[in-house]
Parts: sequence; C-alpha cells; structure tokens
Amino acid sequence: MTRVLALLLAVAPTAAQAQAPPGSEMLMVPCHLTTDLEAGLRAHYDERQTGEGATSPGIGQLWISPAGTWTFALKLQDGRTCLLGYGKHWRWTRDKPVQPQKEPS
Repeated sequence: MTRVLALLLAVAPTAAQAQAPPGSEMLMVPCHLTTDLEAGLRAHYDERQTGEGATSPGIGQLWISPAGTWTFALKLQDGRTCLLGYGKHWRWTRDKPVQPQKEPS
C-alpha cells in the first residue's frame, strides 16, 4: 500500500483508475500516464524494465531494481500503464532468465 501511495503522490495530477465494464468481475487497478509511471519507478525505486510480453489488452512489463524491488505493469495503447503487482526480494529462480525462441518467419 505504501508503494502505491508513493507512486500516486508522484503522479497525482495524471492518476486514473482502469474502469471495469458494469457487471464484470475485474478489479480496478491504479493507472497512470506511462511516462509518469516509468519516471516514478526509476526515481523512487531505481527500477528498470527487464522484460515484456504481448497480451490482448497491451504489453505486460516486469520492472526490477538492484535492491530487489519489483513491479508488474500493463502498458495500454491509450498511453496509460496500470500497476498489477509489486513487492520486495525479487530473485530469479534459474541461473538466468530464459530467452524466448524466435518465431519462424
């Protein structure tokens, strides 16, 4: 909660909520202008984007700091990025991250 509050204060003028359609079971998550959120993760937590993957609503991103803080975010096409999860003590469970296979041309 403290982490979300710190990021909300850093980007308060541009903060918005991702709105779920009426009747849906989706949770509302904090969303911010992508440029502001990325600047906040760098400035406040020293996090850098270390991975991403395509998903139907946008691009899933993983941000990690040398101190072990981490953030999962969803970058949307409308210029916002939404926080999906965050925490401390990130560690890789393999010797190094797996590199995906290239798709055939």
